[in-house]
Amino acid sequence: MTMKLKLYMIFMFGLMIFLISPATFSNTLSPSTGGEIENVDLFLSDGEAPFTLSSFIINDEIMVPAKSFFDTIGAQGYWFEDSMEFVSYKDNTFSKFKVGSDFAMINGRAVALPVQILISSKEVFIPLSMLTAAYDLTFSHDKLKQTVTMNYRDDVAQYREIGFYHYKRVRIPDFGISFYMPEFWVPIENQIATYGFVTQYEHYLLNVKLLPLDENFTSAILLGNLIENLQFEYGDALSITGSKNIQAGDYHANSLYYSLTTGNEVLHQILYVFFQNNIAYVFTATHTDVNDVVESREIFDTVISTFEINRLSINTINEHYVEFDSFFEYDLHLNTNLYSNVQVENQFRFSGTLDSKEKVEGFYISVTKDSERTDYYVPVVSNTFDAMIYTPFGLGKHNIRVFLDVTGEPDSVIDIIGSLETESNLSLDNFIDFALLGIRSVNTSKPLMHFSVINISSDTIKNLLPSEFIDFDRPEIYALTTRLTYNLTSEYAKARTIYEWIYDNYTLSDKTFEGGFLSLYELIETTSANEVEICMLYAGLLRANDIPARIVRGSFEEKSDYWVETFINGKWLIADLALDITERDDSGPKRFNLSRSSHYSNFLSTEILPF
Repeated sequence: MTMKLKLYMIFMFGLMIFLISPATFSNTLSPSTGGEIENVDLFLSDGEAPFTLSSFIINDEIMVPAKSFFDTIGAQGYWFEDSMEFVSYKDNTFSKFKVGSDFAMINGRAVALPVQILISSKEVFIPLSMLTAAYDLTFSHDKLKQTVTMNYRDDVAQYREIGFYHYKRVRIPDFGISFYMPEFWVPIENQIATYGFVTQYEHYLLNVKLLPLDENFTSAILLGNLIENLQFEYGDALSITGSKNIQAGDYHANSLYYSLTTGNEVLHQILYVFFQNNIAYVFTATHTDVNDVVESREIFDTVISTFEINRLSINTINEHYVEFDSFFEYDLHLNTNLYSNVQVENQFRFSGTLDSKEKVEGFYISVTKDSERTDYYVPVVSNTFDAMIYTPFGLGKHNIRVFLDVTGEPDSVIDIIGSLETESNLSLDNFIDFALLGIRSVNTSKPLMHFSVINISSDTIKNLLPSEFIDFDRPEIYALTTRLTYNLTSEYAKARTIYEWIYDNYTLSDKTFEGGFLSLYELIETTSANEVEICMLYAGLLRANDIPARIVRGSFEEKSDYWVETFINGKWLIADLALDITERDDSGPKRFNLSRSSHYSNFLSTEILPF
């Protein structure tokens, strides 16, 4: 199996449908919109395009056959006959063209078409001007000869000035990657994917390999295996001199610096390893002592920093916008305007309808930013859905992934842990561990769509939202917290007042497990709660007052302590309310706004609970 085919199969994981073919078209529309039709020959910069049908001009717009066009530029193309839509993906650009529509959808955004999408001779025809704009191509039209010459991006030279050097872009289509190298470097003859410049005064070589790996590999395992291979092959001739990470846009590479000594010759090499979607992109850079060592490293590091994955495979971590086959199979229609990098302010609406013979229970929504993640569930009722999705991680891009649920919403965490037998004698710590395991995991078996939004608010609202454990979004909770703090202006005073109210009115229950946690509504109707429920109550009342709050567990050997941290005046204040209630005396509360360093020193480990 070729590298290109392997990459193609990776892409097909989410878009596994039949490719367009002439036989798939049941309808034929006349390409007549009031203007005369003129035939035109379309050429690439290096020869005639391999199009199955001639292109034509209508109303001064050059119409080209979609399947042949996308094949020519190396894009993936798909035809959905039920909705009469042609969908294509390349270079993080997702396009959708509907026959008879006045608009195309480019990365989710509607763009007006100069001429409608047409079907002629059982082929879909799309205006060339729209395609070139969407995929960053260029073309020229010789009206005298009625020929069109098109340059597509893989043939257009691109240059950048980086530091004191001029760099040119190199593309390896079979690997689906590109990078920039010094403009005087050239491909090395008789060596696959190898570039550089070798004379008696300079010696630069860069070889690229692509390694599809199984799911058991990680970046660390891969690098370890590569080092073992070097040690096995070169033995004592190998001398490792250093390592570091290099950032390349949204990717990063592990780099290993080493030397190989054979007789009087010393080769200095650098191994750069990118690991994405279980594919390794391995660069081996070589220079000799005829070069300046520091300068050589800087040049190779610069080359690696320009690395991009841009064809044939979807990178789901950095994806801008894509609709998968389920989007079309279930005939989804969005009522909200969602497109690549749409700007939002801490939230956006996700609503629409679907028309499917198979019952859809809802959608799993996963929101990520860097290493942070939160999940939501949106139910579908009578084939409609409408929900607010929060982007809780502050300023910047949040990646959104949507998956179908056709089996029914899973039980809530409260229901799962509440169903455990009371006689199981779970400790409170065990109970929390079960709760953490039971937090709903996203079922990713039916991907629907991926897109990104740009959150323009700098407010981090993660610790202001209601959750299954801290369910404060009820009138009774708001009424209580408002009554306690209505005459206070500072967040510190509000947090202190709520703390003292719970301290004065609650006792710590010795129960560790009695069928589940009480809800916040149940907690305000009682005066006794266990250590975690006390924290949930305090955090809920704070969040209802728009004060960020989180629950933290500290562990020391067999003992754990739970407390609340609240974000006030730019820092997290520690409030160990449960322990304060346990040690209550006539002197009043003593554990609000504790010293962080002193408090944390009491524990071997701490963790923020995702409550």
